[in-house]
Amino acid sequence: MKYPRIWIAAHGGEIGAVTQKDAPAQVLAVLGRSDNYTVLEYVARHPNTPADTLAEMAAGLTGRGVMTLLDSYLVANPKTPKAALRDIFVRVRPQPGANDVMWAFARNSNAPIDILKAIAEDYPEKVWAPLRDLIDKNIRSCRR
Repeated sequence: MKYPRIWIAAHGGEIGAVTQKDAPAQVLAVLGRSDNYTVLEYVARHPNTPADTLAEMAAGLTGRGVMTLLDSYLVANPKTPKAALRDIFVRVRPQPGANDVMWAFARNSNAPIDILKAIAEDYPEKVWAPLRDLIDKNIRSCRR
């Protein structure tokens, strides 16, 4: 696509464009650099977002040191590169309240096995039995 900004304007601006199911990858790449946090959340969840855009978004969060809802969306997207997932895990793991992000890892069929195993070890079985079951299922499917 030669002019993604025109496509964005023609679809009602950033929010209008990012909510389009058929938003092109080139448009989502441009929107992945938005200053609008809501737009970034939509980009992170969009199935057409390119892997390199997701990696750039994750890298942009690295220096923050705080966990955000955007982390959960980036982790949940199966296109997010494993290196980006590892960076998010290292940053988010020690933080209290990381439950949503850990669930997103458990649901992501592309999550690295070592991260899934670490999550399974971090959480007590009685409290996190459903999470551990989901992780075990994901690990078994990766071995096939």
